[in-house]
Amino acid sequence: MMVSSYSPTTETDPQEFDAQFHLSYLADGIQAGDIAPITRYPDAYEKATSFYRNQYGLDISDNGSRLPPGTQFFTSVGDKYVVEYAKVRGYPTLAGSQDLGVYDDAFAIMLTQPLVVHGAYGGKNGTWVDSGSVLPFGFYTYFWKVNGTTAFPRITWSSPMPMRISADGSLVVDCELTSNIWGKGMARGLNLIRINPATGQYYVSVVSSHTFPVSQTDISPKCAAITTEKDIFNEDFIIKWNNVLLATVRDFKVAPPVASRAMAIVHSAVDDALGFCRRLRYTGRPCDYATIATTVSYAAHRVLGQLFPNNIDCYTAALKSALKCNGCQEYESSELTRIGKVAILAADRVLRSRDNDGSSDFVDYQFRDGPMDYQSHAPNYVRIPLLPQWSAVEPFGIQDVESFRQGPPPQIGTPAFETAYDEVFLYGRNDSSVRTFDQRRISWFWDDGAGTATPPGHWNVILQSIIRSQGITDTFKISAMFKLLGCSVADAGIVSWDHKYFYNALRPVTAVNNRNRNLNWFPLLATPPFPEYTSGHSTFSGAAARILSLLLGSDDITFDVTSDGYKYHTRTFNRLSDAAKEAGKSRIYGGIHFEYANQAGWNSGVAVANAVYNQLCRNGNCL
Repeated sequence: MMVSSYSPTTETDPQEFDAQFHLSYLADGIQAGDIAPITRYPDAYEKATSFYRNQYGLDISDNGSRLPPGTQFFTSVGDKYVVEYAKVRGYPTLAGSQDLGVYDDAFAIMLTQPLVVHGAYGGKNGTWVDSGSVLPFGFYTYFWKVNGTTAFPRITWSSPMPMRISADGSLVVDCELTSNIWGKGMARGLNLIRINPATGQYYVSVVSSHTFPVSQTDISPKCAAITTEKDIFNEDFIIKWNNVLLATVRDFKVAPPVASRAMAIVHSAVDDALGFCRRLRYTGRPCDYATIATTVSYAAHRVLGQLFPNNIDCYTAALKSALKCNGCQEYESSELTRIGKVAILAADRVLRSRDNDGSSDFVDYQFRDGPMDYQSHAPNYVRIPLLPQWSAVEPFGIQDVESFRQGPPPQIGTPAFETAYDEVFLYGRNDSSVRTFDQRRISWFWDDGAGTATPPGHWNVILQSIIRSQGITDTFKISAMFKLLGCSVADAGIVSWDHKYFYNALRPVTAVNNRNRNLNWFPLLATPPFPEYTSGHSTFSGAAARILSLLLGSDDITFDVTSDGYKYHTRTFNRLSDAAKEAGKSRIYGGIHFEYANQAGWNSGVAVANAVYNQLCRNGNCL
């Protein structure tokens, strides 16, 4: 029996999630008479064997007999759960329902003594995993209890990093989920040892939330996220197409520097296309709403179609929707096409200016063996780090990328390095006992990893929030703000990547493991596959906060912002710089950056924004 029920901490919107479940574990094994599958999935051992061999270099063949000493191998078929809350796109909400059951097929390796593992987690040199750690893998399926039929297809769950059992027997659940329907998701929760007050006996309770973000699936039309207009503010077409761009960044999992380049190009093209209407706005014959909407839409459609040609059908659908705007129906389609051709010419000029900007150049990166040099690391162990050519990309507003260098990172053994090392060692580890719950939430809130709008995109979302809260309706001002923001974060990305590949600094996970290979230390967040110094998030955020404060006339701006990766959590800030500094600090709480990389990123980001503003907004005439 359950001592206390588990109340979900978040509600989910079907438009934001394909699926979310909260469930609690009741007992080992499906009892006789329960309607549920009771046999092992035919391919369970095969897939489990493949997972353990690839992820940890361990062989569970022959029922675990080939595992090294100090390990215990467990399997479980048909554990019993209660589903306390379920929300799935296309299905009614199930809250507190006993009609939905869960069948699972689980494997686990428990370590009774420290062990060196290899595979994707341990790498070729191996990594120590502490005693008391658990390496889980398995499957689960939801079924209707009334007739035993499958409700939702099988889901695979696995932990890419060891999970550690605490002294009180509790276990923090942090697993990756894979579904043929919903794609990649995550499971987070607690595995607790509890006492049944009626019998005094111990039992295990698992309370967890399983979420799958929106993805392009058979039950979600390919262009749904792009053609929806739920976020349009007063039918402002700058924000409409900004949302189309952000949806593309999410769907294609675009890397932050590449995403920021796209933001700069799209909004530079849109702003340039609006030049004619901007000049007419104070005359007796300004452009009407339909002309502005058509101009913005054709320019954005042209650039997006060139940058992401595989998604052209979605952009064309969004364009057709845009041309049904208020006032557009009063024009003949040929007249709208004529207006659009002028916008396309402006967009093409911007695109041609970026044809050979260095973003697609090949750089043959070579790893080095110095004590401060970047090394390939878990969880990806890449052969070539991400975008080594990006430091040579032509900037949008600044003139000399190298002039923004903040100097080298402190060397190992210096007070500055050791202070930063101690901080990330204590606060950034996955099982940190000193990091507060709010600091953990800050790390997740600003994670902005693959499948989100990315760090520069998060600041586009912040600008949208400010535009709404301040009631800004001037399309030309909104366009200029997105252009300046886009150019600032794009140049910030170039400057940060110049630091990364000029100084080639190691990540915290490498520094910790080099210092003590017997220590099972891994960060809260997955370490990105490129050099550490400077922090890209800090640079993007410093540049974004500074350019917005210049455009809005003050840093003292109150706004609310949500997070793509940490759904339904909203944070409120009273200063732009407060948000930027929290975003930078989140990387230390996440265990993927040192504080000196955060500070250098902030300083260079602010300097970039000042230079972009002075270059593109001379005498404040850009608005």
